[in-house]
Amino acid sequence: MILLIIMSSLGIITINNGRPQVLRLWCAQIKRLRTEINEYIPAVVVSGEEDKNLCASYGVWHITELNVKDKVSFKWNTAMDYMRGIGADAVTIMGSDDIMSTEFYRKTYEHVEKGIDLIGVINAYFYCSYGLDRGKLVKLEGRAMLGIGKTVSSRILDLADWRL
Repeated sequence: MILLIIMSSLGIITINNGRPQVLRLWCAQIKRLRTEINEYIPAVVVSGEEDKNLCASYGVWHITELNVKDKVSFKWNTAMDYMRGIGADAVTIMGSDDIMSTEFYRKTYEHVEKGIDLIGVINAYFYCSYGLDRGKLVKLEGRAMLGIGKTVSSRILDLADWRL
């Protein structure tokens, strides 16, 4: 299989701490997205050394950074620095337990290509692992943009020195 490099780059970042099973699913989604759209998607995980080989097995870039209590923003900044360094046109911020569909990626990419500076999610489905809805998909309907899958253009990131 040959991966094609796209004109605009929409990078995807996450951080992780001590959840290898969840991170495996996240990395598998990146591999799946790359296969389904037949394009290279820059993706990076910032976490401890223990995740390095897992990320490499899926072709996801890994940066080792220790988890420092009350300083989780350092990891996000490290991920942003990486995306800035490779010249990403926009960055999608995902939790390590957030999985995006191919349709979501394509729609987000289309908006990046149109020059939209801030792209987000209002409704999302969550798989419940505990409580009354355990084992079910539950829809979260927001009134405003949710934190998951937020995408920010490099134009906005430049104004903030790539620090969100």
